[in-house]
Amino acid sequence: MAHYRTQFLALDALLHSHRDYWQCQPFVSTPPWANDVAFLDEVGDDAIADAQANDDALLELFHRHFPTLCNDISRLTDIAKFEPAQTTPAPRFVPGRKWQQIERFALALSPLYQPTLEWCCGKGHLSRYLYQLSQREARGLEIDTALIEAGNQLAQQELKPVRLKKVDVLDASARSEIAPDDHVVALHACGGLHRKLLTDATQQRAQRISYSPCCYHKFQVDFRPLSTLAQNSALTLQLADLRTAVRQNTTAGRAERQRHQQQQCWRLGFDALQRELRHSDTYLPTPPVPTKALKGNFSDYCKLLAAHKGLTLPPGLDFAGYEKRGTERYHSVSRQELMRALFRRPLELWLLLDQVLHLQEFGYCCTVRRFCPPHMTPRNLLIDAHLA
Repeated sequence: MAHYRTQFLALDALLHSHRDYWQCQPFVSTPPWANDVAFLDEVGDDAIADAQANDDALLELFHRHFPTLCNDISRLTDIAKFEPAQTTPAPRFVPGRKWQQIERFALALSPLYQPTLEWCCGKGHLSRYLYQLSQREARGLEIDTALIEAGNQLAQQELKPVRLKKVDVLDASARSEIAPDDHVVALHACGGLHRKLLTDATQQRAQRISYSPCCYHKFQVDFRPLSTLAQNSALTLQLADLRTAVRQNTTAGRAERQRHQQQQCWRLGFDALQRELRHSDTYLPTPPVPTKALKGNFSDYCKLLAAHKGLTLPPGLDFAGYEKRGTERYHSVSRQELMRALFRRPLELWLLLDQVLHLQEFGYCCTVRRFCPPHMTPRNLLIDAHLA
């Protein structure tokens, strides 16, 4: 188990020595290393989108200019893959990609010996499949009443003894739901939700804990490492850094990517406008806007944001000019963001290994695997911990 400690320390050193590259926000201001990635100006938008979505394409894009760094990242983020012997078609009530994630996650946990308790279970699709595999009691905790009712109805229809219960897992009382002989599982519990699972399950001495972390920044007001080794690290992480670890979408379609690009171009166009209006060359955070706002025109978009920020737009503004400036800046920003993205998997693995080391401190034997390929979900890392 010492190899996880060694891997963590190597990732920690890599992230710390290159922190200027990823602890920055090109969207807010041009980073001092912008010239280092000037070669990306000649790369087409489709190749940039592929690199944003795919870690292998990202490393290939940077390898010629940063060979040592890319080789180090590739080596340090190499995690064993799980390949199921066979798979089955999705049930009619579970979306195809979601079913692929559920099935591979569950099969990666075989053999199953204990009753399972699913954390943040939704409709309990995973719980019902775990029962199907193990024929052992399966329970689920969920806060959404509608999801609980739908999930319990599905369990009744399938004649499976799976019961979902309304519980806010962030509440202190959730800990009492965990029994020592439980196998606690969670597929894509976000941020504070999976950290609460981890702390509650270890304190209750659950026999087995298996989960796939997701969206490390959510349901948290700040970040504090869990393991002693991470707490002694020279790295200081903010929630914005945790977002960097999950800035990847391999499942977005072309239309969704185009909407995102338009929104970014318009935000940058408004940014150029607000800097001149305020006579301040500083970024002004803006609230999210409804998707329907992107169906109008750029001038209406600017008026909406200006109203939110209490800015008065003078008559006769050259909205077309600002829109063009936003599009031009997006070309640069999207490429500079790829340098940050180069460190997203090392940062994600740093966060995950912090949890593995914490589990080891509590006497658990751990394995980490990729339970599915990234085109099914980029959040494909599984921690499987057994109480020694």
